[in-house]
Amino acid sequence: MRLTPMERPKMDSLISVKDLSIGFHLRDLMLPAVEGLSFDVAAGETLGIVGESGSGKSLSARAILGLVPSGGKVTGGSITYQRAEKSEVEITKLPKNGKEIRSLRGADIAMVFQEPMASLSPVHTIGSQIITTLRQHTCLSKKAALDRAIELLNQVGMSSPAEIAEQYAHQISGGMRQRAMIAMALSCDPRLLICDEPTTALDATTEAQIVELLAKLQGDLNMGMIFISHNIGLVSEIADRVMVMYLGQEVETGPAKDVLRMPGHPYTRALLNALPAFTEPGQALATLQGAVPDPTSRPSGCAFHPRCPEFAGSQCKNKRPSLHQLAERHRAKCHLHD
Repeated sequence: MRLTPMERPKMDSLISVKDLSIGFHLRDLMLPAVEGLSFDVAAGETLGIVGESGSGKSLSARAILGLVPSGGKVTGGSITYQRAEKSEVEITKLPKNGKEIRSLRGADIAMVFQEPMASLSPVHTIGSQIITTLRQHTCLSKKAALDRAIELLNQVGMSSPAEIAEQYAHQISGGMRQRAMIAMALSCDPRLLICDEPTTALDATTEAQIVELLAKLQGDLNMGMIFISHNIGLVSEIADRVMVMYLGQEVETGPAKDVLRMPGHPYTRALLNALPAFTEPGQALATLQGAVPDPTSRPSGCAFHPRCPEFAGSQCKNKRPSLHQLAERHRAKCHLHD
């Protein structure tokens, strides 16, 4: 049975993100895309990050691998990774394409990207791509790497893994491509796995299978995992802790059961109210009006106030809220708790 964060013994963090800020150059301006983000992930723990498109979820995860897109840069804060031998690496200080960060990518920290068809090579077989990753980070021979690739494909639930290893991305289904991406990510036994919306565009049955597979593998391998999604219901099925993001900021963080039962931020409540499980039979699903603002026209005060169904007047409009401690390990950034 999965332990909740409160039931786990205290563990050292694999990754520790403190006050992370990321911006993008636009003419003479530096537009903030992520502001003051802090979180930790320990071995065997899953952090779910949830929010609409444009909230900064994927960008924050890419920063852990030193993969902030061109034009963007880390403007503040730190990302500290603890190696197996307990030495610490400050990722934000490493050269973007230097030897040390490349030794971490795919080996210590791996990522399952959002769209496997865009991430897998169309001109190399599934097996050859896994072999390339293995030979980059291990001393395996080509034959041993092929055997390991077939073993990995079998581990992620592929029937006829030897045949799949010989096929190209376009020859297999979306669910199988996602499993192949997971196999590649697990090839070097990473200590931290980042899953960036790994079930996008999959049907409900395949989505459930992928989530179940990830949860099993994470438990078997005792990895830390960051699971990113816009679907708070899906995140709640796999995460020990949930962090809700809006317009580049953390608005609520806590144990998954606390966030679901006692959401402390109107945005979290709005996301939950849009789920069928939170809707009375025969009642229309609740909808959240508007969209995430463009970073060039960020609202004053609380960034969520133009869309907030619980808007409380001038304080919300003019003053940025601070994080309030609601319970142990549960906090929310909202003036309603002032």
